[in-house]
Amino acid sequence: MTHALDAFDCAVYLHITSPMPECGKTRLLEVLELLVAKPWLTGRITAAVLMRKMDAEHPTLLLDESDAAFNSNPEYSEALRGMLNSGFRRPGNVSVCIGQGSKITYKDFSTFGPKAIAGIGRLPSTVESRSIPIRLKRRRSDERVDKLRLRDAAADCSRVHTALASALAPFFSSLQSARPDFPPGLSDRAEDVLEPLLAIADSAGGDWPDRARAAVAALIGNGAREKQEAEQDVALQLLGDLQALFKERGSPEFLWTKDIVTGLAAIGDRPWAEYGRKGDAINSHAVARLLKKFDVQPAGTIRDGIETAKGYRLASLEDAFERYLPAGQTPQASQRHKTNNNG
Repeated sequence: MTHALDAFDCAVYLHITSPMPECGKTRLLEVLELLVAKPWLTGRITAAVLMRKMDAEHPTLLLDESDAAFNSNPEYSEALRGMLNSGFRRPGNVSVCIGQGSKITYKDFSTFGPKAIAGIGRLPSTVESRSIPIRLKRRRSDERVDKLRLRDAAADCSRVHTALASALAPFFSSLQSARPDFPPGLSDRAEDVLEPLLAIADSAGGDWPDRARAAVAALIGNGAREKQEAEQDVALQLLGDLQALFKERGSPEFLWTKDIVTGLAAIGDRPWAEYGRKGDAINSHAVARLLKKFDVQPAGTIRDGIETAKGYRLASLEDAFERYLPAGQTPQASQRHKTNNNG
């Protein structure tokens, strides 16, 4: 799509994510750098550099370590979010003041262009809704792959790069006028983001139209979206139940994780007693994974007299309680979450 960007009103965003480091996110960006048009692979950049380079060169932005960027200085992360929000649709501008003193004025900087954004965890919801999710897993010890050396791959990728540009050039007019059909159940924004890819697949012919739409259904169709929403719902439910556990015990300074797990499993109208893959109770890993969505981390080992165990401090949870739980209200149980997965 990057080789035919001028034919489209919207640019494609990829959100490349994984639950842990060393799952191949950076390597995927390095391979994309060899294949896309006008690549710009970078990590932490200032907002000023980002908007000026996007405005001057309209590169394909390959942004690594997005989790660090969005969890850093709030002013920077908000500026980055604004530029990514504006840059998926043409003309895609951000307006800033330039100059000093009596010569101060304003300028619109274009942020439009395709982008691949790699990092652990979620993006801000407004950026995520503009992105196609690419979720990576760490390779198992018994999964063997050939080692990729970029210096060796560069020549082959250069030929593919040239072939892509040459193959798309004759289709520019038809891509510009293409109005592809979309699979059912997509939001308007998802259709905007996907239109270039489906138009290219339709122009390629053969089995590409069907393959592209099958990929769309798997990545951002109804089923994929419901799974994501279910995960968000169950995390909120756990946060509410954890708040209730603290209140029932008189709001102590901390609760040990083993007591949290036991307390959750004892709630009769909740999924926690059968939350595991094998129908067993929720475990400490699942609690940590769900709470991580609210930037809540376990406190590590806590000492109480002569006893020590891992747990969570109330102080680390209070911000999440205040932000996400209505006062005096605990989220209702949802039977669709009766069986999920620990770990």
